[in-house]
Formats: sequence, structure tokens, C-alpha cells
Amino acid sequence: MQSTCFGFTISPNLTAIYDQEKMAIKLRWQNNDSRTTKFVLQKSDNNYNWTDLYSIETNEFSESKIEKYSDEHPDASTNYYRLKQVIDKDNIEFSQVIMVIMGQATNSWLIYPIPVTQLLNLQYT
Repeated sequence: MQSTCFGFTISPNLTAIYDQEKMAIKLRWQNNDSRTTKFVLQKSDNNYNWTDLYSIETNEFSESKIEKYSDEHPDASTNYYRLKQVIDKDNIEFSQVIMVIMGQATNSWLIYPIPVTQLLNLQYT
């Protein structure tokens, strides 16, 4: 199952929207795997070194439940996000990385997926 943001597919599990009023990046994802026991939202400013922002145990599975987190302290330039998904307490999987580039209110780029496998998507607003 893929998530969409303003009609564009970002990543199978993770989407990001910049809230200009609150100057925060709102992230959300949906648990579409009943084996998942925990989600850890991670952030990076260089796509190499990752910091845990938020974690949540998934005690009961529900495909309709949306998890949310608001990064109220985004970096002024580039922000990378990914989900670390713990499956059956033994296996770890990572979502595709999404990148949010901060700029002037009227100019911003959305680039996905990171890393690129076959197709790079660019959206300029």
C-alpha cells in the first residue's frame, strides 16, 4: 500500500508535509504489516548519520491507524527522514528515505526517493 501527499506518491510508508504556520514538518505513516512491533522515526542532515526522533510500540495491528509526528525543529536547509521498522523483534527494515529541502516560502523542492533506484521524482512549488 502506498501513501500519497498532495496526490504524489512519496514512499510506501512515510509522507512529509511542511506546515508554514507552525514552521514544522509533519510526518505520518501507516502500519501496513501485521508483524511490525515497533516504529522508530529517524532524521538526518546528511543522509548518513541518523538520530532517533520518535518511537512507538505497535501493540495491536490496524491498517486504518495513522501514526503522526511533528518535527518542530527542522534544519534550515535539508532534512532527511526514514522509518526503522522492527518486525517480530528480530528483523529490522527501513523505509525509503524522504528529503525535505527548506527554502523561501514560495520556493521549495520535493525530491524522492532517496536513494534513487530507477526514477528520481522532482516537484517544485
